[in-house]
Amino acid sequence: MLMTKAAHSRHTGVSRQTVYDRIKKGELVLVGRKIDVRTSSQNVNKRYTFRGIKLRIRGLLWG
Repeated sequence: MLMTKAAHSRHTGVSRQTVYDRIKKGELVLVGRKIDVRTSSQNVNKRYTFRGIKLRIRGLLWG
């Protein structure tokens, strides 16, 4: 599923600046100018795991 940066920021409850920061860090994957939500959420799942336990980020559980 592809999503615009603004739609993704509303969907995840973060600012657009945070979305741009995550793109810059490589946490979010772009296809053209849109975010590939499935691939990006897989990246976040790998990144925000501690001892096999998924962590909550801003009240959302990814995955």
